[in-house]
Amino acid sequence: MSLWLLRNAVQLMTIHKSKGLEFKYVFLLNMDKAFNRQDSSSAIILSRQKGIGIKYVADVDLDAQDPHAPKQIRISMETLPYQQNAEELKLASLSEQMRLLYVAMTRAETKLYLVGKGNQAKLQERKWGTSQNGRLSSSLRSQLTNFQDWLYAIQSVFGKENLAYQTRFVTDQELTDEQIGLVEQVDPIPVDDLTGNRQSEDIRRALDILENVDRLNSLYQAAIELPSVRTPSQIKKFYEPVMDSEGLDIMDAPRSYQPQLTFELPDFGKKKQVTGAQIGSAVHELMQRIPLDQPVTKTSIRQALTQVQADAAVKKGIDLAKIEAFFATELVS
Repeated sequence: MSLWLLRNAVQLMTIHKSKGLEFKYVFLLNMDKAFNRQDSSSAIILSRQKGIGIKYVADVDLDAQDPHAPKQIRISMETLPYQQNAEELKLASLSEQMRLLYVAMTRAETKLYLVGKGNQAKLQERKWGTSQNGRLSSSLRSQLTNFQDWLYAIQSVFGKENLAYQTRFVTDQELTDEQIGLVEQVDPIPVDDLTGNRQSEDIRRALDILENVDRLNSLYQAAIELPSVRTPSQIKKFYEPVMDSEGLDIMDAPRSYQPQLTFELPDFGKKKQVTGAQIGSAVHELMQRIPLDQPVTKTSIRQALTQVQADAAVKKGIDLAKIEAFFATELVS
C-alpha cells in the first residue's frame, strides 16, 4: 500500500492549529522550551492603562587616569513607568501561555503525553515553595519560564493529593534501539517509481487546470478586457428583474424571443457552517473573560459568554456544561 493511502497516521500541528480539534492520543512536545519574552527587552513598552514606558539613556563623562580608558560611557536605566509596563507585559504574556497550555491539554480524548527534557536531580533539589489558598503562589508562577516548570511545581507542592497526571523520567539507557525498537518499511518504494504518487497526480491535475484556464482566456479575451467591475451586490441587483419575470431581455435579439431561465440565481444570503476552529477561538476568549476571583458557576459563565465577540451560532456550539465541569475538577480547584 502506498504511504499516502495509510490512515491513522501521526498528525503534526501547532497548538493554534489544533483549536477545535480532538484526538484519541496527543503528544505535547518541548515542554521545557522557555517562553518567548523578546517584547519585554524593547527600549519602549506601551500600556493601554499606563501609557508609554521608556529606558533612560545617558552619556556619562569619565575622569579616568588611564589614557587608554574611554572618556565617556553610555548607560541605560529602567524608569519606573518602564518597570511597571514591563511587569504588566510579563503577566499578560504568562496569562496567554496558560491559555495556550489549556488549549493543548484539552485536545486529547483518551490520553495526553507531556514531553520535555530536564535533570531529575536538579528538579528535585529546586525549591518550589508552598501553596497559597490551594494554588501555587503568584510570585512563583511569575518566575517560572516554561510549561514543564509549572507542572513539576504543581507536582512538588501538591504531591500528596490525587493529581490527574504522573511524572516519569526516562534516561538515555532506556532510549536505545533495542529498548524502543525500529520502524521497518516492509515494501520500500523505488525512488524513480512514481506509480501511485499523489504528488505527481496533483501536479498533472494542476497542469490540466492551467491549460484549460489559458484556453478560456484566449476564447474570451474580449470579455476579460472589459473595463467593468461588479461587486456581489451589483450582480444581485442586476438579476433582480429575473426574479419577477423569470426571464431576460437579450440585447440585439428579436422582441419575440423569450428565453427561459435555465440556471439558479446566486444566493448571497446563505450562512456559512460553524467550524470547529471558530468554536475553539470563542472558547479561548470565553476562558479569558470568566472571572476567577469568585467561584465559577453556570451563571458567571453565561455572563462572560455575552462579552465574547462571536456570532450567536458560534456561541450556541459551546458546551457550557463541560466548561463548568472543568472548573470543578481537582486540576483547577
